[in-house]
Amino acid sequence: MSERTNMPARNPARAAARRWSMLAVALLACLPPNSKADCVDDAAAYHDVNPQVLRAIGYQESHLNPQARNRNRNGSEDLGMFQINSIHLPELSRYGIERQMLFNPCVSAYVAAWHLSRKIRQHGNNWWAVGAYHSESPEHNGVYARAVEGILNRKLPLPRSTRASMRPAPADGNAVLVPSSATAQPMRAITARRAPPSASATPTAKLTGADTREDDRWLDSMLISLNRSASLRERFAR
Repeated sequence: MSERTNMPARNPARAAARRWSMLAVALLACLPPNSKADCVDDAAAYHDVNPQVLRAIGYQESHLNPQARNRNRNGSEDLGMFQINSIHLPELSRYGIERQMLFNPCVSAYVAAWHLSRKIRQHGNNWWAVGAYHSESPEHNGVYARAVEGILNRKLPLPRSTRASMRPAPADGNAVLVPSSATAQPMRAITARRAPPSASATPTAKLTGADTREDDRWLDSMLISLNRSASLRERFAR
């Protein structure tokens, strides 16, 4: 999760909404570990983003490893399951979220969903927004977006109706992904001039370790465990 750009609130109402949404993240740190299994789905629903896309981002970032840490050349760090960049720590501290809390998988999922939702508001509900989770640079954005969709196409056990809805895109965009729930955001085809290359094309960057059978089994097991426990949504009021 690199090259982050902070987006200031445009009005007091939006600022208040952001503060309340991030308060929910802070509260999650108090939950016991066995309550966190479905936080990816809950974070996606809370911030109104596609849960399958969010989970695929987590796998691309760290193979869903909550203790992942990466130091960048510019001195910043990518922290936790969704590799939240340390450049966001000053902003997150206003919501009571500190560096060590980003290694909590629930906190990481909620912050990642929050960040992805900001990119969708900024760029539209499209694959450029997904790539912007990692980078705004055209040379990196398209590679990342294709890698995430590659994980969705090859790894995630999507419901049959959702998998059948993934079809070749028009010439000016990428594949259309219909959400699997009413709260998920559909990933519509891109029409912007700076759209990433076709998501159906072979990615130029190899997915790190995602081609081995061991990783396939591990991911499938993780996806099952992430959705096994009872929902946490009722704990948090919007």
